Amino acid sequence: MEIFENKLFSGITLGLYTQLLVMGLLFISIGYKNQRKVILGCFCLFLGSVSLYNTFWNLFKDSFLANLILSGYKSIFYAPLLYLYIFSTEKKIKNNRLLKHLWVPILVTVSYLFIKFLFVDFYEKYLMLIIIGISILEICSFTFYTILLFLNYHHLRDTLLPWVRKKYLYFFSAVSFYFLVTSITRLFNFFISVDAYPTYYEFTIIGSYFLGILIYFLIAFFTISEINQLKVFFVPKSPYLVKGFAQKEQEIKGLIEQRIVSQKLFKDKNLTAKSAAKALGIKENELKEYLRLNSRQNFNEFINDLRVNEFKKILETMDSNKFDIYGIANEVGFKSRSTFYRHFNEHTGITPGQYLKSLKNQP
Repeated sequence: MEIFENKLFSGITLGLYTQLLVMGLLFISIGYKNQRKVILGCFCLFLGSVSLYNTFWNLFKDSFLANLILSGYKSIFYAPLLYLYIFSTEKKIKNNRLLKHLWVPILVTVSYLFIKFLFVDFYEKYLMLIIIGISILEICSFTFYTILLFLNYHHLRDTLLPWVRKKYLYFFSAVSFYFLVTSITRLFNFFISVDAYPTYYEFTIIGSYFLGILIYFLIAFFTISEINQLKVFFVPKSPYLVKGFAQKEQEIKGLIEQRIVSQKLFKDKNLTAKSAAKALGIKENELKEYLRLNSRQNFNEFINDLRVNEFKKILETMDSNKFDIYGIANEVGFKSRSTFYRHFNEHTGITPGQYLKSLKNQP
């Protein structure tokens, strides 16, 4: 059991912690202009760093810098960050709204570090009570935000596609359940004797390992699924250049900007990679190669992004009382409502209706 626990599971979990750290940093760096991506990146960064800190606690416990960067009980941030990510579909979250949800985690983290390193005697004397208190706060935090999520579920119904709504709901519920069970178990363990309940302790250890691995895999999968560009960043469809492509790259760039972008060839509802390449006077595989290398998108994603941007430009120049969302979507080249709705949500993080509402609310 000891070898199984220390060698196999520690290796798997260490790999997951490192992956979460890397994804957190990537989301923050490549999505710094998108507040929602930064929020998800912070969640992954905190989760990975705290888990790494707990694994190497003996090495980091006396270092202020390690506690500041890796721990400081940042686990108290998990619930509000997930909630903010799911419900904050607008372009910019106001600072007062962020502070409203994050002031308690910030206060707990700062207070914990302040007591641990400036009042060492007090910290060592009341360590058990401090850990119990923070565990209770974690339980209250996930309980509160789980209730809040279900109370505000109608907001998701109004702003998100059904499959996206379910994805968020199931994900938040699974993560909340795991951390609630973990915190409650840790709290319960403070009040019972190991010798009195050896079977219980062994069961909780094995259960926490298995459940923890499943949840961490789920979080990693969810994070990757939230950004298609991240998957392409790691695994391009092909690492090889089309023969002779390098010499034609600038020419292809000019043709795309002139014909597809400036002359708005993307408005053609029946436009395909083959017909676009023919209109540009180049080979289809050369067009696809250019998009793969320069935009990390396939042809349909590239064209639909142009259509979404054109849709937004038209709305910004029209009278708000004359908006016909799906009429304009059809005008910019979308053949169906479902395709338009899905791609607009993926491109902007909000629904067309919510974007229209934001324009009407502008002074």
